[in-house]
Parts: sequence; structure tokens; C-alpha cells
Amino acid sequence: NNDGSVPSDGVGFPVDLWQYTDKGRVSGIVGNVDMDIAYFEPTPQPDPTPEGKDRTDYGITYRVCVDGVWQDWVGDGETAGTQGQSKAIQAVQCEGGYGQNIDISYQLNVETNGDLAICSKGAVCGTEDLNRSAYAMRIWATGAELEIRGYWQKTGWTGWMPYGKWAGKANGGMRLEAIQVRIKKGGK
Repeated sequence: NNDGSVPSDGVGFPVDLWQYTDKGRVSGIVGNVDMDIAYFEPTPQPDPTPEGKDRTDYGITYRVCVDGVWQDWVGDGETAGTQGQSKAIQAVQCEGGYGQNIDISYQLNVETNGDLAICSKGAVCGTEDLNRSAYAMRIWATGAELEIRGYWQKTGWTGWMPYGKWAGKANGGMRLEAIQVRIKKGGK
């Protein structure tokens, strides 16, 4: 039976985590919440990726927001987005690999807004809050030669596009549904 008080000298036996009450209160949450004390420093974990990989397994990572939902991080030429489902990319995030010196900048061209500001270092580039479709994407990098290709509405995959070239057609009126980004074969 717990009275909700936090003991000043621990709980009397070795523990890593202790729930000291189930009647805690947190601003913005209706009702009781569990309140815990951790007697250790948690180890940060990378965001999840498909097939049991974590983001440290990749040279580059990226993810997209499709129909208002962020997908898991993928990398190194894997597909982010959908194919043939009539669902547009609305926003994207890209990062260089962990432990690698790759800085990536990226830009979307979107419905109504045209070319958005260039983003980098994992910043969100897009209009997920405005529900506007991306038409094209391009990337730049230091530390590696990257290339990108996009799955374009009714057309399928574009060819691999080098540094600074659009995957998809800027202001083209057909949505970009998926992307793949990779380190160019024979590149740095």
C-alpha cells in the first residue's frame, strides 16, 4: 500500500525504477497518472526503423509525412512513402549517418507554395499542417555524393538525380508519392 510519499532514503531494497504513486497529477492530463523515480540514467535509443534496424545502421536516413502521418525512418536507398496509392508526400526530414561526417540539405516544391526554404540537419521541410502535396524534391550534401529518385503520380520512379537536381517535376501538378536517397555508387 503506497501513501504517495517519496522516501528520502530509497525503498529499502535494490530497484532500478519505483512507482511511488498511481494518483499523481500532471498539468494537461485529465485524471490520475503513475509517478515514478528512476535510479539510473536511461540510455537514449535511436528512432525505430524497419526490419529491426536502428538509425545507426545507415549512412543517411530520411522519413516522410504522407497524408498527415509521419512514417518510420529509412535509409540508404530504401523507400519512404507509398507507391501507386494516390497518397502524396507532404513533408520530409533527412540526416547524415551517425558517426559519419555527412551534412544533407534538402528542398521540396509543393502545391500552391512552390519552392520551400532549404532545410538541413533533420529539420522538417514541408507542409504537413497545410495538407499540400509535394511535386518534387532535391538534395545537396557535403561529405558524400548523394542521389535521389522519386515515385511520381501516374508515372512511377524517376531516374536517379544527382546533387541539386529535382526528383519529380517542380510545379508539375503531379504529386511525389515516395522517395529513395542513397550515396552515389563510386561516390565518397
